[in-house]
Amino acid sequence: MALKGEVQRFLNDVDSKIFRRGLDYYRSGMVERISRDGNHVTAEVSGSEEEPYLVEVDLAEDGEIEDWACDCPYDWGPVCKHVVAALLALQDGKAVEMPEEPPEDPPLDAAKRKALLEALVGQAEKERLAALVLEHCQEDKHFQSRVVSELEDAGELEMDSIRELVKESIRANTRRGFIDESGCDDICADLDDALDKARRRTQRGQWSQALEITQFVLMTGMKLASGADSSSGSLGWTIDAALDTVELAANGLAESGNDRTKWATRLLKTARNPVFDGWSEWRYALLRRTAVLANEQNEGEFYETLSLLSDRRWEAFKDAPRYDNQDQIVRYYVIRYAHGQREARAYLERNLAIDEFQLLLIRDYMEEGDYVSAERLCRERLEKEEPEKSWYRPSRWQYQLYEVYRDAGQREKQIQQARNLALMGDKNFSQITKELLMEDER
Repeated sequence: MALKGEVQRFLNDVDSKIFRRGLDYYRSGMVERISRDGNHVTAEVSGSEEEPYLVEVDLAEDGEIEDWACDCPYDWGPVCKHVVAALLALQDGKAVEMPEEPPEDPPLDAAKRKALLEALVGQAEKERLAALVLEHCQEDKHFQSRVVSELEDAGELEMDSIRELVKESIRANTRRGFIDESGCDDICADLDDALDKARRRTQRGQWSQALEITQFVLMTGMKLASGADSSSGSLGWTIDAALDTVELAANGLAESGNDRTKWATRLLKTARNPVFDGWSEWRYALLRRTAVLANEQNEGEFYETLSLLSDRRWEAFKDAPRYDNQDQIVRYYVIRYAHGQREARAYLERNLAIDEFQLLLIRDYMEEGDYVSAERLCRERLEKEEPEKSWYRPSRWQYQLYEVYRDAGQREKQIQQARNLALMGDKNFSQITKELLMEDER
């Protein structure tokens, strides 16, 4: 009983998204083997690789979890889903106590078991396998969605399956007309699974199908943003991930040349949707990512959308500027993709009051090897800074100036700027300064 309580206490502190993934792994039988030798627990948990991942857990005498490790590549937090799955198996009493003497007939190792399974599947009749797959599809909607995603090229069944899963997830997690934090996290987990399917479509070069899924996820997320309790941050992460997937698929679509105009029109219409009202950053992030689809034939649609959004802001806030910085940044990217780098550079130089434009121009100069111009722009911006704002935190221009000196090979200036950043409060640059001086044997 003490062990179960200690495991539960540990799992209560695990990130909710990781816990849900680990729970899914455990329920799906992904914990292939788990054994306990005194206070040391070893488990093998299936994952995305052919070989299972090895999980190891050390327990104190009272059952408290003292240490844990997994050889999977996950490095976004202290606990991965494989550790969670193993601990759930341990909590349910699935761990086999290791005997003092090894058994005469040890269980099959993972590789041999996999080989035997492959042989069974390989010799099975196609009709029998198909019946098994279809039967499991009826029992598990997530498995059904995975099968459709892997086998269907057109994407119609997959899109229908995703809509059904998300609709059911929203229904199951809505209580008395409200979606609480836990419910929002559960819905986001299903939306994240849909994005995984979209990214797999991009790997196959199926850009339109990927955008179809991603647009649905993005719109669903934006609708949730207006009503669900998203205080855990999972919804923001999902929306940001959807925007990144839009960028990935739109870039592929632009390179292929297929459906470029159609998807530019669809995504611009999405950006005009009222669900983005009040979420300006996400709306303009979508427009920036859509700009890669701009060309001379459709650039007018981009400008019409920007003007419409500007008019909408103007009507809501009478003292707002006609065009804000985000508007101009989108226009820059439209010009860049529709007309090329030369006209985009001219637009940058006419609008250097915008920080992002000055930064882009600095980086352009650095790519061209014009470090003198890059340094000049950094120093011009530093001269305009208020002195009292630089003593507690270096500005982006201080860091950019360091990169200019580093890439230009101006060693003495690089060391001096590293020292400046350290004195402004960035402790990392204290170590960097030391390393630079040691390299020069100073």
